[in-house]
Amino acid sequence: MTSAGAGGEAVFDQALEAGLKRFQRRHGLAASGVLDGETAAAINVPASRRLRQIKESLARVRALSQDQAKSFILVNIADQRLSLFENGRSVVRMKVIIGRPANPTPTLDSKIERIVINPVWNLPAGPAVEQVLAAIRADPGYLDSANIQVLNSADGETNPRLIDWPTVSTETLRYRLRQQSGPANPLGRIEFVFANKHGVHLHDTPNKTLFDDRDRRKSLGCVRLERATDLAGVLLRAHSKWPRSRMAEAITAGATRTIWLDEPVDIHIVDWPAWSDSEGRLQIRDDPYPLISPPLLPNHAE
Repeated sequence: MTSAGAGGEAVFDQALEAGLKRFQRRHGLAASGVLDGETAAAINVPASRRLRQIKESLARVRALSQDQAKSFILVNIADQRLSLFENGRSVVRMKVIIGRPANPTPTLDSKIERIVINPVWNLPAGPAVEQVLAAIRADPGYLDSANIQVLNSADGETNPRLIDWPTVSTETLRYRLRQQSGPANPLGRIEFVFANKHGVHLHDTPNKTLFDDRDRRKSLGCVRLERATDLAGVLLRAHSKWPRSRMAEAITAGATRTIWLDEPVDIHIVDWPAWSDSEGRLQIRDDPYPLISPPLLPNHAE
């Protein structure tokens, strides 16, 4: 990627470097001005594919019925970011961690009804339980260190030392695992609950370093938030009994508290690979789950 100099030789000058940085920013890449592998791959995407991405995104925007006069949360899994809109303007924006390719975050529309401070985590059947069982086999004291309770069918606590863990699999496990709130809880200190058939939710995370990564497909399907307390603070502004100071005190106290919102807030988890940013510039992202999420429009040969 070069421009021609006065003598016809190839020159990578400041103007071309600036253009390359603009291209990288528009595609969510590190604006290094260096033609690395990711940048070259983005440059080589055919224009027909980019046009299809734009058309697909427009179709999804039109399909989303939203009242611009109301508050709503938009999670774009293609951009791996969340925005809270009020009166058509983004007032909170942050990075998110989405599901890994084996556990993709679904698209959905719902309403956030309540916020949980210091949530407990009822481990869902599947990869989460598999990981815990592997950890128990490697370290019998893992349950104590992770503050995980073993519950029977009547929700009574069972002594884990009476269970022959090496013989237990996800198929034969007759107990429910629940992790108490605390610094090791993967839900962090704040959870946002909304009805959906997938069992996903928004939540805090104790592992903040993951937000430094550009590829943040690392969860089991739920959406982890970079600044969960900021989002909760804005959503609770109209809740006279829960100013930020009380929320901070409740987090420090450690007890699990549930706050029902006076008015549920719409949430839309979408997959928009193309959109216009606040300055009117076209932004393009690749599909985070290219083998899972088929396009809405016919995939014509390129």
